[in-house]
Amino acid sequence: MKTPLYSFIGNEVLSIGQARLAILLEEKPLKRTKTTNFIVVDVLSAYNVILGRLTLNKFQVVVSTFCQKIKFLVDNEVAEVKGDQLTTRQCYVEMVKSEARATRKNQHLDVNAIMKESPPPALFYEEKEEV
Repeated sequence: MKTPLYSFIGNEVLSIGQARLAILLEEKPLKRTKTTNFIVVDVLSAYNVILGRLTLNKFQVVVSTFCQKIKFLVDNEVAEVKGDQLTTRQCYVEMVKSEARATRKNQHLDVNAIMKESPPPALFYEEKEEV
């Protein structure tokens, strides 16, 4: 695949290949397995994999990002896979910190550049009426 992808922060990412992998969704004793193609990229991310709409549709899942949960049917029974909010938050914080470090490391200023200070943004306050 030669098409560039765009990361969550908007920068262009080139794929380094594809991998066909089996995915197992399981809530014992209920489980479903499907095989899907993944695009492989070399990018720092809080995610190991991202399941796209095609894969989610293959599994016929219902997604709740708020609850970090997906539900899917297995032989007329509903199974679910839950995320861990604490782990997710820790991964996200670490990713943001590492991106900030990388951005600071890559910033360079021309020694002879003249930095123009911009005026502070104007602050507007509305009169509040007590009710």
